[in-house]
Amino acid sequence: MFSVLATSPQIVNGRCGTKDNDRYGFSKFQTASVAALCNFEDGKIGEDQTVLLKLTEELPLNASADQVWKLLRDTPRLTGLLPGVEQVVPLKDAVNEAYSAKVSEKIGPFKITMNLEVRITEMVEPSLLKVSLKGTDSMSLNRIIGSMQVSLTAAPSGTQMHFEASIEVLGKIATLGAIPIRRKTTQVFAEFAKNIQVQFAADTNPASNSQQ
Repeated sequence: MFSVLATSPQIVNGRCGTKDNDRYGFSKFQTASVAALCNFEDGKIGEDQTVLLKLTEELPLNASADQVWKLLRDTPRLTGLLPGVEQVVPLKDAVNEAYSAKVSEKIGPFKITMNLEVRITEMVEPSLLKVSLKGTDSMSLNRIIGSMQVSLTAAPSGTQMHFEASIEVLGKIATLGAIPIRRKTTQVFAEFAKNIQVQFAADTNPASNSQQ
């Protein structure tokens, strides 16, 4: 399930409006929150534009929790399953495990390349992984900040992955509004879900299991 917070702004003709609020069931109070969030001069689209996104997904996997956890902690292997992720490099940090990541995606008319800093904030092996992330593009026209968490529980299929993310998108890309960003995020997660399910489907054959 994917949801967009009611405070997600819609940009209409260069000013912050509420064009889609009625269509998507936003209340009058939520509509007022949208307008209050925008906070920029009429006719000028700046980096104060903000879209807040919430993502919640459930993914059944044909693997044990230990197998799924092993994949989550195998950075090169996991990177290859994440659409748009071009490079992940460990960062030296005395407090938290952290990585630098380069991510490129096309959203609407924009081709965006973001340099992200991803830090593990909590880890309970083999059931919970929480991370914070922040980043910007090379020209500082777009920024994101947020958090994600993955929890693993036993399920008839093997393991149920529960994924949650709360992401704040700021800058030029936010002028597209919540709908295109939501669509792209849903697409990216669907691709990741397919990649990881195929990975574990492959792992169920005897030759693959013998290599685990």
